[in-house]
Amino acid sequence: MRLFILLSMTFMLLPLFGQDLQSVYEERKALLRKENAALPKGGEPSGFIRDFYEKRSKRETGKAIKLRLIDERESLTGRHFLYRQYFDRWPLFEAELKVNTRGLSQLSNSLDLTFDLRGYALRDFETEFGKSNAKALMRRHCPDPRSCRSDGEMLFADPLRKELIPALHFYVQGAGSYRELLLDLDGEVLIDRELSRRFAPDTSVRVLLFLPDPLTVAQKEYGGQFRDFNDQDNPFVNQQLREMRIAASYRNQVFRLEQPYVKARDIEGDSRLPPALATDDYRYTRGQAPFEMVHAYSHIVIVNEYIKSLGFAQATDFQLEVDGRGGPEDNSFFSPSQPPQIVFGLGNVDDAEDGEVVVHEYGHALSHWAAPNSNTGTERVPLDEGVCDYWAVSYSRQYSDYRWWDVFKWDGHNEFWPGRKANSTRHYPEDFDTSDIYASGEIWSAVLMEIYEGMGREACDRLIMEWMFSFSRNLSYQSAAGLLLITAEQLYGNDWQPLIFSRLLARGLLAGSETSINGSLEMQSGQGGLLLYINAIDPNARVEIYDLSGRRVFFREGIEEAVMSIPASYFPVSGMYIIRLIIHPETENEEILVRKFIRLAN
Repeated sequence: MRLFILLSMTFMLLPLFGQDLQSVYEERKALLRKENAALPKGGEPSGFIRDFYEKRSKRETGKAIKLRLIDERESLTGRHFLYRQYFDRWPLFEAELKVNTRGLSQLSNSLDLTFDLRGYALRDFETEFGKSNAKALMRRHCPDPRSCRSDGEMLFADPLRKELIPALHFYVQGAGSYRELLLDLDGEVLIDRELSRRFAPDTSVRVLLFLPDPLTVAQKEYGGQFRDFNDQDNPFVNQQLREMRIAASYRNQVFRLEQPYVKARDIEGDSRLPPALATDDYRYTRGQAPFEMVHAYSHIVIVNEYIKSLGFAQATDFQLEVDGRGGPEDNSFFSPSQPPQIVFGLGNVDDAEDGEVVVHEYGHALSHWAAPNSNTGTERVPLDEGVCDYWAVSYSRQYSDYRWWDVFKWDGHNEFWPGRKANSTRHYPEDFDTSDIYASGEIWSAVLMEIYEGMGREACDRLIMEWMFSFSRNLSYQSAAGLLLITAEQLYGNDWQPLIFSRLLARGLLAGSETSINGSLEMQSGQGGLLLYINAIDPNARVEIYDLSGRRVFFREGIEEAVMSIPASYFPVSGMYIIRLIIHPETENEEILVRKFIRLAN
């Protein structure tokens, strides 16, 4: 048994009175709980998990919630189940329970966004829905029915008035937009939000690519001969192109930019179709219109094949549509539509010419694949932006470390816009800004790159991809940090725990500010020893461990690290041990924390 020390996470759903309902929903935080229940051997665990949580709710509230499984995925460390809460036959809007397991043997953790409906006023929903005209209500917001997708009838839990409201849930697809709407049966808008996440037989074809952008290759700053020149060919820039072979398809004697997981397609913008050629020669340059289509498609193929090499063989389970020549704006976006889409803008420097922009947007697609439709919430959305910036920088650094901290060196960091940083000193919570998801995301891109420096690219990328499977709606920064520690332990044991803990701690991403010992109650002899996570460093602090006879088996003073490892050899026999952490000893501020743990026999 490996020892893992988990920070206590008790982030409650917030009844934010005085705010509009959409803000209340955005600012809810999923309750993260560590779970230790064993799964039944053999058979399908989803029913067991549903019953486990329904019964626990009955014990805690006196009335069980009703859950239905809506999604199930498998990753390297376990399985991930998403349940929706129902009342009678109607689902509750954004009332979800995400459950992550440790392998196939036990529960690992849960993220709870369900509602305790005690005290909610109930109505005759069957009659109200029967009298409504769903099509007429939708037409007010969606004149073209082909651009609308209905998700059906739902109940909206209003935590301010303590009532359930019958509502209609649907999505509207537009040019550069994918909106989610929830209307009550009088047509009043309860939720209206944009879901597109913006940027600020197999064969192969020959392509020309920047790896990942001309400035990184040339190790030059933007300016002089290394400028956009209104998208015209320039010998200094074109010399940075590299020829590669990229997986494509060949049907009916025509080569196409298509794989089961990605397809180049004209979605909006200048209506120039992706090339379909009788030869495998797709070696376009910047001055030729197909270049952006080829460039965006090719970088996505490279990243997808890399993600598969990390052990995620099914990445992704949908065919992503990619338009490298979208609208004239300097903006790109990922849309979780059906099918999911990425559109790259043509304003200023064409976004698809910068491989980091392409990979950032593809990061949103990977997030959507790992944890579908979960990217909502005040802290969840900037978390996704920070993680996607991490993917962009990690990808770029395989080619060069030149100015790696400047995210989007070709598209940004110029007269058009300043780009972003992956080595920011931003700290949570004081530098978190609800009005700027990209700046707030820099907290995550920076701390993940610090972890990358210690772990190396492949190990860290595998960790981040695996971590994304545990994401849920309304995931808070501190819950995400807790999940990262859990994922790292499940994937790599204790190998990287001190590194990850210390980096998260330094960024303010771990719960609590007081010194604490957060430890497992069980430890098996000879496997991993004991780890202490200390939330405040005191050079005069000391640690003492005693067996039940009162004999001291371990002592250390002058602790200067956030994570301390104590080998299992210090605990020679099975039984209970007492650990004492003394902070500011022999002063008026002295603090003594005492914990018990058990060493199990072989």
